[in-house]
Amino acid sequence: MGGVGGGNPCIHSLPDLCEKALRGGATVLQYRSDQPNLQTAKILRELCRKYNAMFIINNDPQTAKKSNADGVHLGATDATVSEARALLGKNAIIGATCGSDTNLARQREAEGADYCAFGAIFPSPTKPTVPPCPLATLTAAKKILRVPIVAVGGITPQNAATVRNAGADALATATGVFSAPNPEESAKKIASLFNTPPSPHQPPPISDGGGWGGKSRKIANKSPHQRVPPTNKKKQKNPHPFPHS
Repeated sequence: MGGVGGGNPCIHSLPDLCEKALRGGATVLQYRSDQPNLQTAKILRELCRKYNAMFIINNDPQTAKKSNADGVHLGATDATVSEARALLGKNAIIGATCGSDTNLARQREAEGADYCAFGAIFPSPTKPTVPPCPLATLTAAKKILRVPIVAVGGITPQNAATVRNAGADALATATGVFSAPNPEESAKKIASLFNTPPSPHQPPPISDGGGWGGKSRKIANKSPHQRVPPTNKKKQKNPHPFPHS
């Protein structure tokens, strides 16, 4: 999942930093802010359009609607999946924070979430109070969920491969890219993990890429029980981990 932005960088540098991440191969940009600015959201949305990337608002369905974002990411205390779906429509991408709880993830999937996020995988300066999520949770989630799995928390180019091989379909990172000396190069290193399948000793993913420039199986319907099961048919290339119906 191409950079999770909007937390640490100052507002004047945020678009520049985001463009570097997008040039490096980020395919999804999430705007995170305790008080999201609508004008900034619209600027980032247009930037994502330029790079054919998806734009997600964190926690705030109203700002997502007003900025014409591709979707919203919901935390544990935010609006429900059904409320966000009613506001944003059937084609919106709605993600859900699940911590390390696979049962909660199954519930969110049943409610219509398009992806489930697990973390913090590693200690993270942007999520210092979030309990750790073992890599084994990603592997277990892979066996029971049909929606893509996003890993978040302390992910860097140095540890990203381990997370990818554990079963993550997409990787969300903030400081791993935005605080790096060369954000574009850091994004490229993470993106390169999705040019090849995960390590063969790990369970095969539902999608062939997931986040950073990989290929992803088409989600045919927003209802989880109607999604197309894995097949041996040739998959179509898609730049996004959470494609629209």
